[in-house]
Formats: sequence, structure tokens, C-alpha cells
Amino acid sequence: MNPEPGGWETWSWDGSLFAGAAGYYEQGRLPYAPDLAGVFARSLALDGRGRLLDVGCGPGTVTWRLAPLFEAAVGLDPDPEMLARAARAAAARGIGNVAWVRLRAEDLPAGLGRFRAVTFAASFHWMDRLRVASAVATMLDPGGAVVQVDAPPYRPDASLGFPPPPEEALDRLRIRYLGRDRRAGQGVRNTSPSGEDQVFLQAGFLPAQTVTVPDQRAVEQTIDDLVARVFSTSSTAPHLFGDRREDFEADLREVLAQASPAGRFAVRLPDNILRIWRRPALPRRPVLGQERAEPVQGPGVDHVVGGEPAALRGADTVRQVVQVGDGVGVTVDGELHPGVPGRADVVGRQVEPLRRGVDLQRRPGTRAGAEQLAEVHVDRRPSAHPAGGGVADDVHARVLAGGDKPPRHLGARLVEVGLTSSPT
Repeated sequence: MNPEPGGWETWSWDGSLFAGAAGYYEQGRLPYAPDLAGVFARSLALDGRGRLLDVGCGPGTVTWRLAPLFEAAVGLDPDPEMLARAARAAAARGIGNVAWVRLRAEDLPAGLGRFRAVTFAASFHWMDRLRVASAVATMLDPGGAVVQVDAPPYRPDASLGFPPPPEEALDRLRIRYLGRDRRAGQGVRNTSPSGEDQVFLQAGFLPAQTVTVPDQRAVEQTIDDLVARVFSTSSTAPHLFGDRREDFEADLREVLAQASPAGRFAVRLPDNILRIWRRPALPRRPVLGQERAEPVQGPGVDHVVGGEPAALRGADTVRQVVQVGDGVGVTVDGELHPGVPGRADVVGRQVEPLRRGVDLQRRPGTRAGAEQLAEVHVDRRPSAHPAGGGVADDVHARVLAGGDKPPRHLGARLVEVGLTSSPT
């Protein structure tokens, strides 16, 4: 089946997609449900730990609402104006645990680490969906989830006292200025993709859990609010009008005034919908047999693998290494990390006292909660080489533990994962 001319299949992203629109979002876009953060936290059983990644965050509307539920958050968007607005909005609300990253979703994982939750709030449809879903699947903490935050269209309600926005008249005005095709950046995009369930399933997720966030509030809007709404959308972003932007706004205000001489409009807000995507749980089998203790010089551990001493809390030293038999993969933090030049055989490690994963390039990585480190579990299935181009034939692990702790106890200080691969 050939794609429709001007459809999403033939459209390509460019940096002008929302050029000039960021300043209109806060006034023009309808609000999310008041209890969005509460329902989100309960649905994911959040406990204040972990990190949030909001992909396609725009001006941070969802990011700053959810960031207080986590230790840290990352808002990611390719538009610098959106990120600047997001940073100001968060600062104005006293939210200081968010890092704002200018990046396309297609460039993930980009060394950002691991996350308890990854959100897409009305942004996923703009992306190379399978590529992005597959990438974020590798960025989740064990038990983490990807959540689509959807706000369906408002519904008119004649009982509210003011008319709804005159959508047909607004679209006729758009066509008069920009043509019948819907503009999107420098291209045309008349359709939007469907089939998101299949995309996530193909990326390795389980079927979605759907959670409703109740709203149904009546909201009144002014002419200024609707002008801001029009300029906040991609198909009528300010840059598309060039030197006719002021003419378009004047005509827009006239259309709105004719539709409501009082200059006010009213709509009924929809419930928000959370679509929660989780990964299948990895097999949980304790390490058995084929273990032998080896002495390791203290106080550091990195001389086992080379590099700088590990940053361990307190005065604990690492006094023994437990060698786990070949053919197993350690699932302490659920993912093998990229290797480091010169040590291609060592691909990842987990430092327990810091509650963080630290890769061999010595960059902060995924945060791991204590419940993820209570035991060392193994997965005897073949593992794809994280660097690509191979499948692990031999996966071996060494569990480094404090001298006063049993090797498989929570006191384990480090898990070093190595593998030998062959080309696929």
C-alpha cells in the first residue's frame, strides 16, 4: 500500500517544526487534569526514588508536574526555545531537580543513563516511533515503565453559557493563508500515524495498562487564549506566516469576535489517559555453584578492571571476588552497559553504596534502588552484545563484595560483567 501524498510516512522532521510557538503554549494549551501527578505516582507505585525522562517535553508542561515525584528528571526536546521556556517555568515553581537536554528522541539513549519512568506527552507521533520505543526500552530501570500521557480532544457543551471555539472557521482561515495542506516545519503532514500498540509490542513491551485521570472541568477561554492556541500548533506556527503574521492575527481575532461577541468561549475538558508500557520481567534465578573466592587488594576495586579507584562510601574495602561460572548474565541493573576502549571484555558494573550504576567511562549512569540489589540474579539466555555486531557466547560475571558481607547479600559492592562475542 503506497503512502498518501503529504502523509506522515513521507514527512521529515526539521528544526522549524515549532519555531516561534513556545511562548504561546502556557496560555494557549488546555491544562492537564489536576490529579495527573497523583494518579501517575499511584499507578507506578513511586516512592520518591529514581529518575524521570520526559521525551519531547516541549516547554516542560508535564515535566515539572511530575519531577517532584522523582529524585531527578530530564526534559528532552530538540527545540531550544521550548527548553528555555521549560527551564524558566520550573525555576518559577521552585523545581530544581530537572536537567534540560537539547536532543532529538531518535538520538537516544545518548548516554543519559537509566530511568524509573519515561514519558511521552502528546509527542510520540512526531518521532521515528519504533526506533525511539526500542531505545527507551533499554533505558528503563528494572520494573520501570514508559507512559504515554494523552489528553483527548475537548468536547463542546451547550450548557456552559459560551460557544466552543469555531474550529471550522479557524481551519478555513488557515487554508486561506497557508493552503489546504497542513504545514509541519518545512514540509507537509496531512495525516498522523496510528498503530502505536503494535509499535510498542514490536519494541518488546507488554500490552499497555490504561489508566484514566478524571477531569471534566468546564474551562472558559478568551480571544487572547485562542490566538495563543492557534500559534502554539505546528500547522499554524508563527514562522509559517512570514511577514503576513500580523495580518493573519488580525483576521483571526475578527473570526473569533464574530463567533462570540462576548469574546469568551467554553469547553468541557476531557479525562487524561495514561498508557503504561512495561517490559517483561527477566528470569530471577539465584547464583548457584561454580563460585570461588579470590583475594583482591583493598581499598579500591578498580584495579581489578583498571582505571581509577571506585568511589565507595565509608571505609569499607573490597576483600573478595566471587567468580560466577560462564554462560550467565547478571541482571542486577537489568542491562549490560557499553564497554570502554582498552577493556572491551568488561561491559558494565554496579556500585551498590552509591545506589548508582557507573559505567567504565566513569560517567554517572542508572540509579538503582535497594530492591534491585537485594540479590544477584542470572539470565542464562544468550545476550545481545550492547556494542552491536555480535551475540554473547560466553557471559561471565564477578561479584565483588565487602569483606564482612556474604557475596550475594545486599552488601555486594560491585558486579563486573564481561562477555566474549562472535559476529552475528
